[in-house]
Amino acid sequence: MMPAFQARVSIRPDLISMVFMALLMEGLLRWRPQEEARDRFWMFTAPLFWLWCQFHGGWSYGFALLGMSAFGGALDAWRAGTLHRTLLWRLITPIGAPALAIFVNPFGWRIPCFPFKTLLSFADSTLPAIAEWQHTPWSRYTALVVALLIISALAQFWPRRPNIFRDIVWGSSQAGMGLYWARYAGFSALTLAPFACGAWGRLVKSPRPKKAGWAIAFLVAL
Repeated sequence: MMPAFQARVSIRPDLISMVFMALLMEGLLRWRPQEEARDRFWMFTAPLFWLWCQFHGGWSYGFALLGMSAFGGALDAWRAGTLHRTLLWRLITPIGAPALAIFVNPFGWRIPCFPFKTLLSFADSTLPAIAEWQHTPWSRYTALVVALLIISALAQFWPRRPNIFRDIVWGSSQAGMGLYWARYAGFSALTLAPFACGAWGRLVKSPRPKKAGWAIAFLVAL
């Protein structure tokens, strides 16, 4: 998906946010708030977002992903009947700690207010002239990305697997943001990659198609 939409993965400040987003995803995929052991995930998210906000405004994308993941985790716990006050605290703390940490920056309140200023800027009549601020178009360059975003969103509803609500909220929100906003399409390709790999393993049981799929993906990446 990322090579097919190379306009959003060129050498520009967004690339820094993609690195931080990959780090956040690694942490989220390893996060187990349901376990009885004391949860310290906030000790990872707080310094991550503090450092992230010093470099690029894409930290707001990470907050959206973090919030969606926590919300999906709460739905899964509610579905399993294990939602309680301690678990809610474990889900909220990794969001609240970095929300406070981002205030420690050279520009004060301007950095935390950046996402709200961006949302308000959508009312600017000059934005339609900027291609990356429009909806992700269906063209010969982006058709593969758009098609895979739609398939990835639908694939999250695949039944008989754990954490189904977290995957549904994560996958559908990231695919939806990538379809709605061309600027976010490259990030959607990144955040949906773990689910695409997992779905490939569930759908294809024979080892030969798996090897062929990985070989094709490697060649496309090159």
